Amino acid sequence: MAYEIKQLKEWLTEHAQLKEQMAEGEAYFNQQNTAILETKKQMGIIRNDKNGKRTVMVEDPYASNQKLASGFLKQQIKQKVNYLINENITLSDMVEETEELYPDWRKDLKQLSTRVSYHIYGAWQFYVEDNETKYKFIDGTQLYPIFITNQSIPDLVIRHYTTMDGIEKAIIYSNTTETHYIKKKKWEYEKEVPIIRKSKVIADETIEEQSVELSQPPFAICFNNDEWKTDLQPIKSFVDIYDKVNSDFANNIIDFQEIYHTVKNYDGQDLEEFNEQLKRLKVVPVGEDGEMQTHQIEVPVNAKQTFLELTRKNIFEFGMAVDVQNIATGNATVVAIQSMYENLNMKAADFEQELQDFWRQVIKLTNEFNLITGSAAVIDNYLMFDKSMISNVNEVYERLSKYVGVLPNQILFRLLPDVDETEAMELMEEEVNQLKTQLLDEQALEGEE
Repeated sequence: MAYEIKQLKEWLTEHAQLKEQMAEGEAYFNQQNTAILETKKQMGIIRNDKNGKRTVMVEDPYASNQKLASGFLKQQIKQKVNYLINENITLSDMVEETEELYPDWRKDLKQLSTRVSYHIYGAWQFYVEDNETKYKFIDGTQLYPIFITNQSIPDLVIRHYTTMDGIEKAIIYSNTTETHYIKKKKWEYEKEVPIIRKSKVIADETIEEQSVELSQPPFAICFNNDEWKTDLQPIKSFVDIYDKVNSDFANNIIDFQEIYHTVKNYDGQDLEEFNEQLKRLKVVPVGEDGEMQTHQIEVPVNAKQTFLELTRKNIFEFGMAVDVQNIATGNATVVAIQSMYENLNMKAADFEQELQDFWRQVIKLTNEFNLITGSAAVIDNYLMFDKSMISNVNEVYERLSKYVGVLPNQILFRLLPDVDETEAMELMEEEVNQLKTQLLDEQALEGEE
């Protein structure tokens, strides 16, 4: 059915609002943090006009303006995605059949998961080519799902894009048809065609192709979360202030690294002459009772470092991610590490559910398309995740043993459970292994009891 142009425009307007969030998420993922990159250093100058003197703010050509955009969003998204979709992810059943049909499903699932984390959602569009079921990734910036009667599966999906020739198009997909629109000076209806055509052969004669009815539009859509939010939104304000303070820190060091002079009773003509004499002759003539003093502004390093550390902590806390810097520096015990992973585990669990919902759509559409192409294969499975988290004490020992002689003992002992740090600091590298073995033996005995 053809939809009214007015309705199409309303849907595209709603999608445009989401695309603003998607564009912002993509920018921060690519370390193009808009808040800091658009920052300008300004100064006030006095101008005279017909109304008299007034102060005008202009860009300061003398002030340093370093724009240090942080990469927290990419780090946290990569951490979440790789935590879930690692080399151990598999399928519950029919692994060979699925991989024969979709050999790149793991890589494609990781790409999809990464993109939806900063684009809210994304999809695999299913189609038939050479009588085989195939899919292609469609970015959320091109898609807008519409829920009318069903709150879990969209009734309609709009794909809105611009062709290589610069022509703007929109296609509304139902479970049976594609309704095409094209924008010239204004939006116009173009055509309506079946999503899939199936021929019937009677007495060696092919009759008119008929449309096939699917259970949903031909898109398996994966959402980042129920709220339709990007991973940027919970941490954006903290990332922006971190970038600003960190950039200002760099600017202060650059601007204040050179000394400045105060001159009393200077006997020269002007300051240019003063600078020339200072640089060329290394001396400056001053009048009677004259004096020159050298000064350098102190940068409040400790205060800014403390603020950056607190802000970084908030970024990882509200981003529900693990700050590996704390682990690498040895500031966290095993209990603290497990606590860090709790937040990541909760966030990953929510996203895992979204991926399972997505995979159910993949299986359903795969089987429907296989039926159309005449394939006998019927796929029935679900995703099985193996989260790469330190899960027990034995695994802690096993991992730490690889770093004896690599990491300082102080760090190793901080990560060992049930060890007094003051006493442990006095032990040598050989005793680390002995301690590890002893603790493992005690662990085994407790298990037997």
